[in-house]
Amino acid sequence: VIEEHPGAILEEVEPYGYEQDVTAYTDTMTTWSLAGQWAFSPDIPARATEEICRLAIEHEETLRESDPTTLEYSPEAMTQTVIPEIDIHAGVANFFEDNDVWEDSWSRGDE
Repeated sequence: VIEEHPGAILEEVEPYGYEQDVTAYTDTMTTWSLAGQWAFSPDIPARATEEICRLAIEHEETLRESDPTTLEYSPEAMTQTVIPEIDIHAGVANFFEDNDVWEDSWSRGDE
């Protein structure tokens, strides 16, 4: 069911930080998260949004420490939340292209 729900991401995670010791029963847990999108105004410079993408990947652990619901940040994972009908901010598009995850069916916003 999770796989069929748009915007839901099925994940296998290690059980850590729980009050109960569940590792006696399982080494992984099946869970889901709702994909989140970043929405950047076209007025924000492309360099700024490209830098946000880079920082999210380089400092993923720090982000997760401050917010345990932080999704995985990799170029591939970041593309899971693309809405094809909406232009992708130019800086994010540059980031996707530089990391070889750009899909030609997507449209790029103005720079």
